[in-house]
Amino acid sequence: MSSGVWNGKQAETHKFVLTPSVYELSVARAAELRALTHAIAVALKEIDQLMVVQVHPALRAHIPTIDLDLLDVEPGVGPGIFKFDVIEGVDGRWYVPEIDTRVIQNWGVGILTERIRQVVMPCAEAISDMVGGVAREFHRMGGDGTLYLIYPDVERFYKPYFLVVKAVLAEFNIQLEVIHENRGEQAAREGKFFVDLPLCRFNHEVGVVLARRYRAGEVRFLVPPKSHLGSKNVLSLLYGAGKLEPYLPESRLVYDEKTWEGVGTQFILKEVISGGSKGLTFGDTAEFAARAQQARREPYRFMLQREIQTLARTLPYFGPEGDLREGIFAVRLIVHANGAGEVFDVQATACQNTRIIHGGKDALMFGAAIT
Repeated sequence: MSSGVWNGKQAETHKFVLTPSVYELSVARAAELRALTHAIAVALKEIDQLMVVQVHPALRAHIPTIDLDLLDVEPGVGPGIFKFDVIEGVDGRWYVPEIDTRVIQNWGVGILTERIRQVVMPCAEAISDMVGGVAREFHRMGGDGTLYLIYPDVERFYKPYFLVVKAVLAEFNIQLEVIHENRGEQAAREGKFFVDLPLCRFNHEVGVVLARRYRAGEVRFLVPPKSHLGSKNVLSLLYGAGKLEPYLPESRLVYDEKTWEGVGTQFILKEVISGGSKGLTFGDTAEFAARAQQARREPYRFMLQREIQTLARTLPYFGPEGDLREGIFAVRLIVHANGAGEVFDVQATACQNTRIIHGGKDALMFGAAIT
């Protein structure tokens, strides 16, 4: 494929299962998704504004130190580009199990799945324009010319997807410089527009320089360092109030013994700062008791969330020899949007493990459209 993602050894390391599926949204469902996205953006901005008055301890807990030190910079403005996940339950309702305000790894995947969608269902109304949305946000913040993406070593797996974004942004006359943290100091000192503030593991100076310049108003980020808005504790704070209530599975802060009243095997214990399927412990597993004890010792590091009974779907997919097969899958939608709540991209991930739906070699990844 012209993207280069599957060239050479990457054909094995970066593959996923191809499918002719498209996640079809009716006009009414698409309108509901847009309204939900806007409501999430408004709720995040309101939480950010409350942080100006008083920082809730649940939102300080376990966020990266570099972000914690920048809580007073651009207070109350809400997130930049963010994402959230949507799962359809067996009751037909949509549920939002996660919101993340600091993840960029799916941008390239969104471009690929939309390309595939255009081949499979070319006449459908598009709902995804990942790079167009990024380009508009870049220009909205005054960007012109060069945008820097300094990625930490821990995210080196995603470099091919970052290069996909680079190639398509060039069509918008935006030069995306994709740089490993070990070579990022010059860009950090001289650049003006950055995708995000990287959480560097080996070259801390890059983060230190960028944080200092951000505080001085010398740099701008498409994705500002607001990890507190992506903490899973946000879901616990939002649960039971406002327009989002119908979409949130029961979510609880974990900080005292009252937390555990009525908790049984139907709950999942989640680390509040974690990504993908990491940091999850299901209530019916042998590990749950030990993890619950850890949660009691470390207030606000974990949250409890009622497990969603996910709707299973029969989906077609291509086998290793190109033969068309069918299987039973659970589907997770990944929605990207800007801080104003405008949808950029909707992509779907499907797994035959209906409890943990994640991207990987055994997952289907496909686009969405309005039909």
